[in-house]
Amino acid sequence: MKKVAFLMLAVLPIIAMSGCKEEIVHDVAWFKEHKQELKVQLEKCNNNPGELQKSKNCINATAAQEEEWKKSLFNTPLDKLGK
Repeated sequence: MKKVAFLMLAVLPIIAMSGCKEEIVHDVAWFKEHKQELKVQLEKCNNNPGELQKSKNCINATAAQEEEWKKSLFNTPLDKLGK
């Protein structure tokens, strides 16, 4: 009986952890190159900010979005900004 209990205690954490998947973390450059994935990630982040706001992918996706926004703003001719 003790062997069975010991075996269960040894195997149970392995089984429990096998269901946990680590999310692949993408950097800012990756998100800037993969626009569709950036859009999907930002939607996930915006739909659940309480849980995901501080995740690495949300931080990197937001940074990529901000960099792209700044780049487009600074590349816009001044005469088109007022229109």
